[in-house]
Amino acid sequence: MREKFGKILDELNESLLEMGKLVTDQFEKSKNVLRSKDTELAKMIIEDDDKIDFLKEEIEYKCVKLIATQTPLASDLRRLFTTIKIIQDLERIGDYAVDLAKVSMYIPENEHIDFKISDYFSDTIKKMITEVVEAYINNDKKKAIEIYESDEAIDKKYYDIFTQIMDKMNSGEITNNIGVQTLFMIKYFERAGDHINNICENIMYLKSGEFFKRRLNN
Repeated sequence: MREKFGKILDELNESLLEMGKLVTDQFEKSKNVLRSKDTELAKMIIEDDDKIDFLKEEIEYKCVKLIATQTPLASDLRRLFTTIKIIQDLERIGDYAVDLAKVSMYIPENEHIDFKISDYFSDTIKKMITEVVEAYINNDKKKAIEIYESDEAIDKKYYDIFTQIMDKMNSGEITNNIGVQTLFMIKYFERAGDHINNICENIMYLKSGEFFKRRLNN
């Protein structure tokens, strides 16, 4: 019985890795579409979000079925409930890639956002997603804390760029449209970072059974 249960948990881990890969792929495509303003690629990102939603529902169903039909230990229950929470955050992170694709649709051909900003956030978020999923699979609490604390840099970058964009809009250095779309863009990235933090907190809960909530300056 335990051998079968363990096999199903391994399958769930594989599905979780697949979901993480789908989400990072979406962010890579959104990074490209913010540069190219390719409407077909933007539509593909929006359509591919269904794959993430479907996989989330599939993993959720398997977790609930295991809880209902097996006799999981307390530690198993904690892992299954944590898995459900994590895929909910991954699904939400994927939604932000769709939001980024939509931002590109509001940028006219003769204008563009600052690619250094979009590339920085996109590459950082992709790296964090990959690392946080691996941290969960490997029960790596130390790595989860490291990722959690690295989000401080994203928050700082967000507020710094927010201030810069507002100043540039007020001075007329950039158009209001580019300014507003840039503000939307960095907000979506910042929110994605917050959901990665949620995953980190759930990994730490999985290891200790206690909820973790703190900031670096606390």
